[in-house]
Amino acid sequence: SLWPRFALAFDLSTPRLQPAPQPPGAEMASMGYFNVDNGFLEAVVRGFRSGILTAADYANLQQCDTVDDMKLQLQGTDYGNFLQGEPSPLSTNTLALKCTQKLVEEFEHLRVQAVEPMATFMEYVTYGDMIDNLML
Repeated sequence: SLWPRFALAFDLSTPRLQPAPQPPGAEMASMGYFNVDNGFLEAVVRGFRSGILTAADYANLQQCDTVDDMKLQLQGTDYGNFLQGEPSPLSTNTLALKCTQKLVEEFEHLRVQAVEPMATFMEYVTYGDMIDNLML
C-alpha cells in the first residue's frame, strides 16, 4: 500500500498552516495602512512647522517699541489669536504666561493623539527629572 510511504514522507500527525495565497495587487493594499499610527500626528506637526515665524517676522518684531506693538505684529501670524482679549497695556509677564500656555496646549494636543512608543516618550518629557536628563 502507498499509505505508509506517504505518511512517512509528509508527517501528517502535526497540522501545518500554510500562508494564504496573496491576491493580485496585495502590495498596493498594504499601502493603505502606511502611516496609520502616526500619520495624523505627523500632519499636525507639519502644520505647526509651517506656522513657525520667519526671518522677516523676527525682523518686524525687532522693530517693535512696546509689547502692544509686538501683539499687533503677531496678529498677522499663526500666533495672532493667543493674545486676543488681553487688555492694553500688555505686560511682559502676561506675554510670557500666554506663550507658555499656548505651548502647553499644543503639546497636550500632540500627546493625546500619540500612540506607543511616542505616547510614553511624550509622557516622560513632562516629568521634570526626565527633562533635566534629556537636556544634559
